[in-house]
Amino acid sequence: MDKLQWNVTAPVRGRYDLLVAGGGVAGLAASVTAARQGLRVLLLERQINLGGLATTGLINLFEPMCDGAGHPVVGGLCRELMDAALHYGYDTLPDVWRKGGPAGPEDPRFTTRFSPQMASLAWAELARREGVELLLGVEILGAEMEGKTCRGLMVQGREGPFCVEGRITVDATGDAAVLAGAGVPTARGQNYFTYVAHEITLDSCAQAAQSGDIGRAVRQIRGGSATLSGLRQPPDMPLYSGLTSDEVTEYILKNQAVLLDKLRGEDQTGRDVVTLPSMPQFRGTRHICGQHLFREEEAGLERADSLGVITDFSRRGRLFEVSAGCLYHREYPNLLAAGRCAGAEGFGWDILRVIPSAIVTGQAAGALACAALRAACHVSEAVPATQALLSGLGVPLHIAQLPSPGEERVVAGENWEEE
Repeated sequence: MDKLQWNVTAPVRGRYDLLVAGGGVAGLAASVTAARQGLRVLLLERQINLGGLATTGLINLFEPMCDGAGHPVVGGLCRELMDAALHYGYDTLPDVWRKGGPAGPEDPRFTTRFSPQMASLAWAELARREGVELLLGVEILGAEMEGKTCRGLMVQGREGPFCVEGRITVDATGDAAVLAGAGVPTARGQNYFTYVAHEITLDSCAQAAQSGDIGRAVRQIRGGSATLSGLRQPPDMPLYSGLTSDEVTEYILKNQAVLLDKLRGEDQTGRDVVTLPSMPQFRGTRHICGQHLFREEEAGLERADSLGVITDFSRRGRLFEVSAGCLYHREYPNLLAAGRCAGAEGFGWDILRVIPSAIVTGQAAGALACAALRAACHVSEAVPATQALLSGLGVPLHIAQLPSPGEERVVAGENWEEE
């Protein structure tokens, strides 16, 4: 293959305490957490709206944030971002949780859908209010490395290439693009054939008008409809890593063709597809191979370096402690992962990457950056101080701090695999 070497001199646009690559929920959580601790934070996002897969990707669901026995588990910034999203838009929050609980073990779980568009507006408002500096519509070209230390990011904007310097960088791109480019060990994922768009119909509009709930006007419509476990995966369809332009193009065009085929012959005056996803809906493309890989088998285990507790959206009664080691590699002193980039394997990756869990790892990464900068140390050495900071913010670090979640069980009719 022919290669072209491109040498460019780029101006330094600014210097920051923390650079956050990726404006999804994990990057947003990291940025807000750090800004509230007095750090100068720059959040860079390639889209023009915040929220990532949760908004521009139309995966607009806060998966269950309770233990399944009626007790809320994931709070803190996760609850704050949920409340902000629901403040301006529709929701599907069960009444028992809308009233603040307590819920019973047979009650619906603490979960809700939300308006992607209103959430994006609300989250941008929150970021600006907390002093996070935003750069939208920019492409990160790579990390500027000095040995194993990241000095900044090379960025392509409309004005051309430029560089931003940062003392610590969090990769919340969803693809671990910064980490991989910096040489941090990463692992690739495989994605089934799935595609979700939003439509309205005359019938759904009538239901919305009758109920007084605009959320009922919006419905999901699918191209590919494979589940997380591969059910309904076309037998002749490949799995996609999602890490090449050719794969992204093929994946999107094939899914759009399937969607259009489903729409052919319908009354075109009776429905409209109101929103197509503005990014590929890959759930797992690449994650850090850090000091620890989060696994499904760790349910209920205590971890001394835990930075938060998360739930299993697919089963009641299963809780997990998230090891700080999922967020860093010991050879790289100032690089962190968050959200879908955090280290995991198997179904553990799905448990760790959904919206509530991604916010937990994002908040943990932001707090870890603060603690490391205050102590002028490697991120791995700042875990105890980070735990103290998170505890002060009301984040539960250990399962033992929470009420007993009861026995592990799957309840008929509760299937979050479609998400």
